[in-house]
Amino acid sequence: MNAVPDSNPLLLALRDPSSLIELDDKAWQGLLDIARHNGLLAKLAAILEGRGILSRIPAKARTLLEESHVFALHNQKNIFFEVNRLVRALSQFDMPIILLKGGAYLMADLPPARGRFMSDLDIMVPRDKIVSVEQALLAAGWQRARMEEYDERYYREWMHEIPPIWHPERRVVVDIHHTIVPVTSRYKPNTEALFSDAVELENPLLKVLCPADMVLHSAVHLFNDEFRSGLRELIDIHQLLEHFGKDNQFWTDLLDRAHLHGLGRTLFYLLRYSSRLLGTWIPDDVQEFARDGSPRTIIRVLMDALIVPALSPASTKGMKRLRAFAVWLLYVRSHWLRMPPLLLAAHLIRKAFRRLTPKDKTEP
Repeated sequence: MNAVPDSNPLLLALRDPSSLIELDDKAWQGLLDIARHNGLLAKLAAILEGRGILSRIPAKARTLLEESHVFALHNQKNIFFEVNRLVRALSQFDMPIILLKGGAYLMADLPPARGRFMSDLDIMVPRDKIVSVEQALLAAGWQRARMEEYDERYYREWMHEIPPIWHPERRVVVDIHHTIVPVTSRYKPNTEALFSDAVELENPLLKVLCPADMVLHSAVHLFNDEFRSGLRELIDIHQLLEHFGKDNQFWTDLLDRAHLHGLGRTLFYLLRYSSRLLGTWIPDDVQEFARDGSPRTIIRVLMDALIVPALSPASTKGMKRLRAFAVWLLYVRSHWLRMPPLLLAAHLIRKAFRRLTPKDKTEP
């Protein structure tokens, strides 16, 4: 299992940024190519800057990393403004807006925000308010994404969010959630606790999930869905664990919240792969308790064989093919976790039929 991380230049750089000082130009070119392909140039720049190393690397590499970091900062200014517009449009409601993932990291000034590009903004509101929130945003200038009737129903009946909306001028997509996993998922987190224990930001209309829930939310999406951008998501988790883990109480809370939300298996995976791939420090007693969520040996071995290449940045054609195959298998697995068998079968048959049916050429 360790062969991939130990030989991968980007993972080595993330585990030990100080080692980059010794790289020659050829090694830097290979590293930058891998980082660019994985959308991690700005993140690498932010990590090196935070360690005081950015000024000590070769000028060409430093220039490229700094330029990418500037673009990320510009992107984040757009997200700041989008949050401002959302608060303005939703101030009529007597409830906080819970920011999720990238928007939460940014507005709470958490380490994962540094060097992170954000193409959308995720928020969470109570389910009984979600249509009213959607209508308020539509009235304020946002628009619904175009989709077929079945897809509209798929979102509104079975998912944890309604169809995305976007602003035609600012082009930022907003995803409005009412919980953190699909309604049909085999996971059933305690949504009431997610809301009641959320942490208020400086603006009283904004909240973020409590630290343990924030980590678990990122992990449940990574290990059950989002392997295409998996390394970025794993870095987020690693940085959250490093940041919150300075407080011993956080680790107790993480174990308790995983039990509360029924996410023991997710906790096992997040600790296992963050530690193995990025060298995240995990207290021994936490690792011991987390083993209660471990799958059977054969499943654990299979998941190792899939998750390690899926989360490892590909540096050769052979690794790219292996990674693509692992990501595809994990994508199939995500559907199995997301829906009960009969509903999944009906969904896949409908999707297959749609692909085989020629589209009407008169459609706009």
